[in-house]
Amino acid sequence: TPDKRTIADFEAGPVQFNEKNEIVGGKLLQTTYRMNANGTQGTKESITETEFSSKANPKKTVTTTYKKDGITPFERTIADFEAGPVLFDLDENNIVGGTLIQTTYRMNANGTQGTKKSYTEIDFDGKGNVIETRTTDYGVDGATTKRYTVTDFRQAAYNEEGEIESGYIT
Repeated sequence: TPDKRTIADFEAGPVQFNEKNEIVGGKLLQTTYRMNANGTQGTKESITETEFSSKANPKKTVTTTYKKDGITPFERTIADFEAGPVLFDLDENNIVGGTLIQTTYRMNANGTQGTKKSYTEIDFDGKGNVIETRTTDYGVDGATTKRYTVTDFRQAAYNEEGEIESGYIT
């Protein structure tokens, strides 16, 4: 039995297509639900809004996750593809380098965005594989640094699907 179900809404943004049915802008809305043990759709787990450039590359994603009740927002993560920037090839729109900036915020009880929880920079090589991440975790005040972590993926070997199949990370 699947544990999640994601519904993509191309009309909510809407996603914009050209005459060749290629994405040329707009926003995609995806809602993910937890699944109940009996296979029925359960509570909302997250909502992700992805904004696309005129070249079909993601510009920014905003994901809000919800507590198990499916109503109370828990965290919001903003992935900014243009700030680094992340580099894409022109033919397949695959990542071919650059840096993704990702910031996670706590959510207030009233549903507004709260204090910063973490800030991460993710570096990619020419094949789109992660080579290093740098993460700063913040205290509840959103300003006090709790931890700074650098993870090096250079000794990891990736398969054709971009999954680590051997090597190690430090």
